[in-house]
Amino acid sequence: MHKFDLAYTIDDDEITTYLTGKMIRNTNTCLSTETYTDGQQAIDRLKSVIANNGKLPDLILLDLSMEGMDGYQFLNEFHELDAGKEICLFVLSSSIDLEDYKKSCAYQEVKGFISKPLNQEKIDKMIQACYLALT
Repeated sequence: MHKFDLAYTIDDDEITTYLTGKMIRNTNTCLSTETYTDGQQAIDRLKSVIANNGKLPDLILLDLSMEGMDGYQFLNEFHELDAGKEICLFVLSSSIDLEDYKKSCAYQEVKGFISKPLNQEKIDKMIQACYLALT
């Protein structure tokens, strides 16, 4: 049984997006995934979905360091959106900088910070954090 219908992965590293999507699908975490290589693509998609009453993601995995619109710029834009539903957003980053952790977790929309690479234990913790956040 899938825990989420739709997840967005926002990361400019193709290997990471491929492996993350594969892991999410293989663990039955999510029915489908969409991948965006920078924050602007994802924000544009979210705005379009909201404007057209489309299917919003249940889960967003966001990298911080990307060309174009980075993760922090995405978070600023995302904060201003009125999605009409709670979306579980996790930072998925290779950063080991404590400041990145503190800065990203200061956004109320961020439910957690996950260090790359994603694995089953991290997925289980992510799902648990989502359910706690949504209840």
